Amino acid sequence: MTNHTVKTIIICCPGNALTGGINSLHNLCNALTANNYNAYMYYVNANETILNDYQITSYQVKRIHQINDSADTLVIVPETMVPFVLQLQKAKKVVYWLGLNYFFKKPTWRFPFNLKLIRKLISCRSYDGHSSGIIERTKRRLNEFSKSHLNMWNGEVIHLSNSHFVASYCRKKGSPYTYVLHNPIREEFYNHQLNLKNREKIILFGPRTPKYIIRRMRKHLPEFSIVRVRKIPFKQVTELMSKAVIFAEFGNYSGRDRMPREAAMFGCNIFMNTRGTAAFVDDYNIPRKYTIPDSPGNIKYILQQLTNCALNYQDHIGNFEEFRNQLREERKNFRSNTKEIFNQIITNGN
Repeated sequence: MTNHTVKTIIICCPGNALTGGINSLHNLCNALTANNYNAYMYYVNANETILNDYQITSYQVKRIHQINDSADTLVIVPETMVPFVLQLQKAKKVVYWLGLNYFFKKPTWRFPFNLKLIRKLISCRSYDGHSSGIIERTKRRLNEFSKSHLNMWNGEVIHLSNSHFVASYCRKKGSPYTYVLHNPIREEFYNHQLNLKNREKIILFGPRTPKYIIRRMRKHLPEFSIVRVRKIPFKQVTELMSKAVIFAEFGNYSGRDRMPREAAMFGCNIFMNTRGTAAFVDDYNIPRKYTIPDSPGNIKYILQQLTNCALNYQDHIGNFEEFRNQLREERKNFRSNTKEIFNQIITNGN
């Protein structure tokens, strides 16, 4: 290692699920190992069946069963495990932000009665920096209040983000140590033959797209197969992306979601809204005409733009080549960027 003050890096990770975020944690561990850091995964609620899945084993990371809370240990947790890392007294602490939603999803306090509307008001869509209206502002304030007791912004915790959007949030909260590391998607999305000619009449919508947009699109273009990418096996998703003309996600972007990047690498035209990470060109470098506010009053324009793109795929797909090149560069430079950032973290951190 380049700095002997840290001998071991431990990445804490839920061990009972397979998600994009869990892939990102393993990808980081793999990159650290490739840079000769002594890096390990520590699993919470480990499910051995899941941990033996190819999506996990393909990263070829080392595992550790105990965390040594010492000054020569650096412990990394996703934003969902902040209270876990704050319990440590001596180890250097890093929060690896993959988004904001899950940080706010479980408030630390509850009302003594079960009103679903009140619970949703506290725990649903989190800070996005662009919302307006009383309900959105109330949600954001309640979310902020529910986490205000966490001592994580005074420099004792280092913040590493996979998006400029979340990094800007951390800086606004006062963090003196905030770094951005764009993580690549899985290798399967780079290592394939890109087909930009023989596309089928398929339009994909992300899992958080409002249902009213999907319903209207099905009525508007009945000759197209309109598929919501939700609870679909991984292999089937890649097959759909390799044939579809459009992938659109009009849900909340609390981090640098993988699906728009995956779909772009498979040759889909991409549509997004203008909230959260989607509003940051440095995070999603797609032409702004493909980012559309997703308010109900804007539905006619959304349908018009999606229809034009679906019927004229070849006229649009070239506009996403710069974005695909950005994704290829991130993959190429991920290990070197990881080394540069962690050299800074170890040298400048708490």
